[in-house]
Amino acid sequence: MKKGEKAVFQCGREILRARIVKTQEGNLQDILTVSNYKQIISLATDLEEAMAYLKKLYGSTDGIFTAYSFVL
Repeated sequence: MKKGEKAVFQCGREILRARIVKTQEGNLQDILTVSNYKQIISLATDLEEAMAYLKKLYGSTDGIFTAYSFVL
């Protein structure tokens, strides 16, 4: 997805439509920072906890990740 495109998120019957305003691609260590980890993993208490959560979710934090910023 690219900036300006629309994204659709669905969980059960709930549907959210949003417009992508920014994308960032690269190593997770470059994308996930002290200033933004709460926006990505809101329950994390620090950057290391957010990184551990994503590693558990994906099995690895190696490779290329893409982060999308959007507005509803």
